[in-house]
Amino acid sequence: AQLAVDDNEKWFQVDFLKWTKVTASKTQGHGDDNFYIKTFFMQYSSDGINFRKHKEYGRTKVYPANYDQTTIVEQRLDRVLLVRFLRIIPQEWIGSRVSIRMEFLGSYVDTDWFDPVALGMESSLIVDSQLAVSSFNDSKTSGPGQARLNVNATTQSISTTILHITAYNATMNVTTNITTVKTSYVRHGGWIAAGDDSDPWFQVDFRTNVTVTALVTQGLDSGIAWVTKYTLAYGYDKDDLQDYNVDGEIKVFSANYNASTSVRRDLYPYLIARFVRIKPKIWIEYCALRIEFYGRYEGCENVTPLGMENGTILHSQVTASSTDNYKNSPPLARLNLQETSTHEGGWFAAGDDLYPWLQVDFLQYAKVTAIITQGRQMSTANFVHEFTVSYGNNNKDFQQYDEFGIVKVFTANYDKETTVKQRLTRVIYARFIRLKPTQWESSAAGMRAELVGCYVERDWFELWPLGMESRVVLDFQLSASSSKYSLSGADKGRLNLNYTFNTTTSEIEAYGGWIAADDDSVPWFQVNFITNVTISGIATQGEDEGEAWVTSYEISYGYSKNSLQDYQVDGQVKVFSANIDQNSTVTHDLQRPFVARYIQVKPKSWNSRCGMRVEFYGRFEDQDNSTYLGMTSGLIRDGQITASSQYDWPHRAAVGRLNFAPIPGNAWNGWRPLDADMNPWFQVDFETFATVTSIRTQGLSGSDYWVKTFIVSFGNDGINFQDYIEFGMPKVFIGNYGKIIIIRQRLLNVIFARFVRLKPTDEETYVGLRVEFNGYYIEYDCVDPIPLGLERNLIANSQLKSSSEKDETTRATNARLRLKPVDGERVGAWIASADDGNPWLEVDFKSNATVRGITTQGRYDEAEWVTSYEVSYSIDGITFDTYEENGQVK
Repeated sequence: AQLAVDDNEKWFQVDFLKWTKVTASKTQGHGDDNFYIKTFFMQYSSDGINFRKHKEYGRTKVYPANYDQTTIVEQRLDRVLLVRFLRIIPQEWIGSRVSIRMEFLGSYVDTDWFDPVALGMESSLIVDSQLAVSSFNDSKTSGPGQARLNVNATTQSISTTILHITAYNATMNVTTNITTVKTSYVRHGGWIAAGDDSDPWFQVDFRTNVTVTALVTQGLDSGIAWVTKYTLAYGYDKDDLQDYNVDGEIKVFSANYNASTSVRRDLYPYLIARFVRIKPKIWIEYCALRIEFYGRYEGCENVTPLGMENGTILHSQVTASSTDNYKNSPPLARLNLQETSTHEGGWFAAGDDLYPWLQVDFLQYAKVTAIITQGRQMSTANFVHEFTVSYGNNNKDFQQYDEFGIVKVFTANYDKETTVKQRLTRVIYARFIRLKPTQWESSAAGMRAELVGCYVERDWFELWPLGMESRVVLDFQLSASSSKYSLSGADKGRLNLNYTFNTTTSEIEAYGGWIAADDDSVPWFQVNFITNVTISGIATQGEDEGEAWVTSYEISYGYSKNSLQDYQVDGQVKVFSANIDQNSTVTHDLQRPFVARYIQVKPKSWNSRCGMRVEFYGRFEDQDNSTYLGMTSGLIRDGQITASSQYDWPHRAAVGRLNFAPIPGNAWNGWRPLDADMNPWFQVDFETFATVTSIRTQGLSGSDYWVKTFIVSFGNDGINFQDYIEFGMPKVFIGNYGKIIIIRQRLLNVIFARFVRLKPTDEETYVGLRVEFNGYYIEYDCVDPIPLGLERNLIANSQLKSSSEKDETTRATNARLRLKPVDGERVGAWIASADDGNPWLEVDFKSNATVRGITTQGRYDEAEWVTSYEVSYSIDGITFDTYEENGQVK
């Protein structure tokens, strides 16, 4: 090691990264030049901040060192130094530069001591989906996500101004404006348990083992409420928690004495667990809590490179604050990547980027134990001298890696090729990690990197709405035991669906929810998801613009609609508490998520009448048979590919296929929208249900046009689309950084849909896109059932017949949905003769048809209707089979 000539402080430091007993040192001079140190003294520290001089008899010990550049001189210490950091401070030296080679003798100390850090409640490293509670006062304003240390209460004010007449006179009215302001909480500043919860608890799933050494609690920021006593439970399985004991007794912790003061309670012994549950025992006013945990995340059993060098980490997973040009893009920051004609061997930030960063999204939780860096592999010297590290789990809130309460600055490279490894004193447990250069060689930061550690096998996922509100779940997938009105069927049971009334016709167009028939004593509402889904949550509302809501319900589920099982907790059928009014949303996270194709909600009690709106949360399940869906092969035909616009014929949507070759006479090919298209989109209709597991994109061949970022949306009717979301926001996918390279997007949650749209949000020069989808098609016999034609007269009169007719005005041809009577010509329904003891109505579709549902009405102009019926069907019109369910005639 050699110090700079202008270094006025002059010291060499070693960080042993753990407690170390040092008994001796060895030194040499420079290997090539006649530079060496003649005398030095030592300083040592436990935190790298506060140093003490090594002394003998009360005086700083000055060691005689080398007398030439090659001879090794050993210094035995008069006493052992227990240190983590050790510095050599040169006093006298030979040569124009201070130079040294050194070694230390001693032993590393095995200890269970470590520097505990906040585990992530306040910083949001712990995301909301990791938090669970026994109950809450309100899911939005005081749910588990509000229980973060130092979270503040926030309010919103809405002003209403009305004109008030205060006096009258002959010429004018005397008026004043009266303004009222209504203030409500957006969040209360803490978790609040329900008022009737006599045994409340707050739980964190750290998703890996942690050592917890302390807890800090606060009360409610918005009011006089706090917990005064609590106990703890912990374990590796949320269903098998044990109480925290000291000396064989359950430990009762003293907590807060006001709402704002932070109270810390250190744990001894420490606890090691994945799940930690706080159980408040006594509280003031109501049970309200904010909290942080301190400790560390436990390490890896098997440490390995995480995939920058070998490509396990995809190009789309690597981003940065900026880049100089596409030949120095973030995905090129891979350890040992060599310069080629298409790239320059590393990431290089823009010259004006004063706060650069390089980020990796692991797409799952990873434990990082070490970081390896290199400079950019170019002819010029370009490398990072120092950097800091931050990490997070939601791509928004990042926590800086620190030691002893100070941001850790890592010493990195001293040339462009040598790899420098940073061992971390504690594990980073996160999905996102950022390296933030603070000093670099050359005009901008440039680097290559590898991350070392292990991936965590996940048994959890971020919840998605499964499509009730967005209409990704189609009407035909919904069914119910009954409906009070024709306009209050199962298709109206969608979260946030509104009651609609046509003021022009004075007719109701839709009731605000599914409403069961008044005489339906065992109502149910059912969804067929077509494929397997994991259900992890459910949200319900009552009837919009009505006085009806469900107050409790049960759930059944299964792979077959004829074989459903009840949802149980601890061996008992779970009865969910539901709504207290018509419009509030009540959400329940399931303690035991389940996989099923069918789910049935069974209301047990309700207010006024059984009316509800619902959404389900979870994910669509994947299979291990993913393949190209047909953009490259042509299985997807040109007619299935559409776009918001096209620049010209050679750039139409149909040529937006991965690796599509230029048409003769054109220099390039691929989809390009009109330059004036401010909201471009590219859409594929798979013409059946498909599960999409990944997306591949390219730019236009022969030009510098490509998509840098894009959003994905999907749907099943070509009208209603749902954005692909992460952390409650549409996910912005990282696209291409060149025209030819294929960038693959691995989807954490698979898309199950018929239509998929890519919506470019940033581009190079102009939008240019070629694309392929990976996944698999779902075999299903009827993707989008439609009315077969009675109402619209697609079925001719000659195709209808019946067992009998009352008279000429009541013929079978009147049996069309919503048919209105015509005076003297027809009544508003088919009516069988009064003496027909076995009436029937028959439709001849003239060819085979798949019938998935039947809708009936009574007579339009009189109070006459059928209350029950059976169905028979035939291929030849001679031999009929009766429709059955569960072996019984339906």
